[in-house]
Amino acid sequence: MLLPAVPTRLLQVAVILSAGLFLILAFYSLYATVEPGQPGFRRARFWLDLLSSGVALLLFLFVYQSRTRSLLSGTLIALTAAPNKRTSAQMFL
Repeated sequence: MLLPAVPTRLLQVAVILSAGLFLILAFYSLYATVEPGQPGFRRARFWLDLLSSGVALLLFLFVYQSRTRSLLSGTLIALTAAPNKRTSAQMFL
């Protein structure tokens, strides 16, 4: 959706490669968190929390940038915030 806005082909390739690296990191971290007692569990949870917070931030910024009316933007903000049901105390468990 935003890829055509990138000015050069080289930057488009860099964006696609970085998205692929983030996906690899997310899938590996998901695999590492299957069993809580495994080594690297806490590090994998940290990366997953960091990735999910970054994606939420990007979604919030996208809604803010769209400059829509409050009825639509309020609904989009609620939909963006709804999937994150974990509390901050649960983030480090």
